[in-house]
Amino acid sequence: MRSEWMAAVLAAALLAGCAEDEGASKPAAPDARPLVRVGAVEPAHRFREVRRVQAALRTKESALVSARVSGVIDALFVEEGDAVAKGQRLFQVDGENLANAVRVAEDDSRLAAAKAREAEVTRDKAKLDDARMRRLVAEGAVTLQEFIEQLSDEDLAWLLGGTPNTGIANTFGYGNLPLYGVPNAMSADGP
Repeated sequence: MRSEWMAAVLAAALLAGCAEDEGASKPAAPDARPLVRVGAVEPAHRFREVRRVQAALRTKESALVSARVSGVIDALFVEEGDAVAKGQRLFQVDGENLANAVRVAEDDSRLAAAKAREAEVTRDKAKLDDARMRRLVAEGAVTLQEFIEQLSDEDLAWLLGGTPNTGIANTFGYGNLPLYGVPNAMSADGP
C-alpha cells in the first residue's frame, strides 16, 4: 500500500511540473529580430613568422683604412656603418701630440747629423794617424813597442791571434795587416 501511495504522489508531482506557469515569459513573435552590433574584425594578437638561421655575411666591397700617423683621436666624424666617400674626413688626430712627435723627430735628426759629423772627424783623424804611422814604420822611426801600442785591440787580436788568409788557402794565419805592410805568415801546411 505504501508503494501505491508513493506512486500516486510521484505522478501528481510530475503532472504539476508539466503544467503551464502563468508568470513565465512567452516566446518572441516570429518577426522580432535580436539586436546585433556589426564591427571590423581585429585580431587580439598579431603573429609573425620568425625563423632563426646561422649564416656568414660577406661585404660586397671592403677597404682597409689606416692612419698615416699614429696618435690619439680627438674627434670622430663618422659613425659605424655610415657610408663614406673618398677623401672624406673620418677623424682628427690630437695635434699637440703630433707636434711633439715632430719636434722629437727633428731633435733626433739634428743629433744623428752631429754624430755623423763626429764620426767623419774621427775617421779623418784615424786616416791621418794611419798614414803617419805607416810612414814612420817604413822609415824605421818607430819602435815595435810604439807600433803595437798604437794598434786597436781588434788589429792586435788579428795580428797575434790569427786572421783569415787573403790568399788561396782557406785557413787562418798570423799577421795579415796589409794596411801596415804586415804580411800573412803561413807555412805550406797552415800557420
